Amino acid sequence: MVLCHGHGAYIPFEWCNPVMVGRPKHYEGSWVQRWNQEGYSVCGVDYQSHGRSEGVDGLRCHIESFQELVDDVLDFVQV
Repeated sequence: MVLCHGHGAYIPFEWCNPVMVGRPKHYEGSWVQRWNQEGYSVCGVDYQSHGRSEGVDGLRCHIESFQELVDDVLDFVQV
């Protein structure tokens, strides 16, 4: 299973279990753990300029076109 996160987020933010606001997210009790227990392998790719990635020209969540994100995911799954 390949996870794709939302706008301005990143994989741990969207798919791991928050213990408290502002604290690190955890695998234990997360959606990812549940899917693993059901036999699914789970991985994900953080989009360029989102989450903890470097912003383009200092802008967070800025991309030239949506196709760049699509291409990143396609590159990821074809490896």
